[in-house]
Amino acid sequence: LNNPNTTVSGIEAGNSITLRWIISNGTCTSSMDDITLTNGDTPTTSNAGTDQTQCNNDSFILSANTPVVGTGMWQYVSGYAGITITDPNNPNTTVTGLLADNGVTLRWSISSGGCTPSESDVTLTNYGAVSLVPGANPAVCEGSTQTDFYYSSMTGLPDLYTIDFDATAEAQGFSDLSDQPLGYPITISVPGGGAEGVYNALLTIRNSVSGCANASYPITVSIEGSPS
Repeated sequence: LNNPNTTVSGIEAGNSITLRWIISNGTCTSSMDDITLTNGDTPTTSNAGTDQTQCNNDSFILSANTPVVGTGMWQYVSGYAGITITDPNNPNTTVTGLLADNGVTLRWSISSGGCTPSESDVTLTNYGAVSLVPGANPAVCEGSTQTDFYYSSMTGLPDLYTIDFDATAEAQGFSDLSDQPLGYPITISVPGGGAEGVYNALLTIRNSVSGCANASYPITVSIEGSPS
């Protein structure tokens, strides 16, 4: 008890004690100071949850685990820095303000006393909505077997397209296309024996990574009669 550098043992995990060091000299007032010793329990293993992607939505709900031992806190790691973490100590807090076409990585850190924190990361990505500006609807002469559809001002990095013809067009031999690689222009097959007329379809584009899809664009393909 009189050794200023003595060893203290037996403090169980998750507990702390306060000790007082007293220096006395005769009848003089003793000098004293307190110290707290804490033996932190090993924190719960961190699980920040699954990476999340959204389409043109800047608000996310996190899904980390609730610590049994220790206290959790969300920390910014990298990426878009303009986000707001509503409650940094809540494993299921809301994150807002992640602008479209940006991502952010956050860390769920669980600490307990002086023990090494347990940490894991989650990445949030907000993909922008995909879009394009349709060009003129194509027209071909009877007997033609393909035509090109042009477009401009593409946003959101779409890489796949789908064309869904209506029943009238399908009866003439037009065929639907699903999740085809998006090139420029879009080549559309035309039935060589199709009758003169205007045939309707819906064009949908999407980003295969994000899954973001736009509303379908109505397009038409016209088969025009050959001049006499």
